[in-house]
Amino acid sequence: MPECYPVKCGEAPVKDFAKLETKLNAPVVTAASPVLVYTCNTGYSTDANDNPYAPAKQSDAITCQATGKFTKFKDCVNIQDCAPSYCGDDGKCVDIDPPTDAPFDNYKCECNAGFMQTILKAKPPGKDSKQCTNIYDCPTPIEEACGGVNRQKMRRGVCVDGLETYTCQPSEGYVVKKGKKRDMCTKRMW
Repeated sequence: MPECYPVKCGEAPVKDFAKLETKLNAPVVTAASPVLVYTCNTGYSTDANDNPYAPAKQSDAITCQATGKFTKFKDCVNIQDCAPSYCGDDGKCVDIDPPTDAPFDNYKCECNAGFMQTILKAKPPGKDSKQCTNIYDCPTPIEEACGGVNRQKMRRGVCVDGLETYTCQPSEGYVVKKGKKRDMCTKRMW
């Protein structure tokens, strides 16, 4: 009597950015072998628009068919971390590839001129976000900006931040004197 053997598909395929979770008893996968379950690495999913903080589509499975071929496998792709992230009106979100183990670190903000990426701390903690905010252009230390303080310890002027610039708002009795490097508030000469 002839003996029947299960159809062989070969060794379990290696999938990019995924790990085989199924424990195999033999190196060759047959139609009688268990389903091969793969889990995508951190930062990857079978859906690029999956939630990076709680991916729902991080696993897929294949089987050896009677034809001797494996069923189709959904590739693991980099999750687009910019979908839930927002950098504001003054920049754009850029996904980082390859991703890291921390979804918050998998994107950055490319900010317009005069703006920089800052982290906005959320309350409650854990919902922090990245945002493009105006770069503070007033000279430092701020106590010395716009002429600093007079002998009576009163400010000669107040620095008002602008976009890639600043202006000095003079205190009463002072005027703005334009300088090559800095504006100053000086005593008004009557």
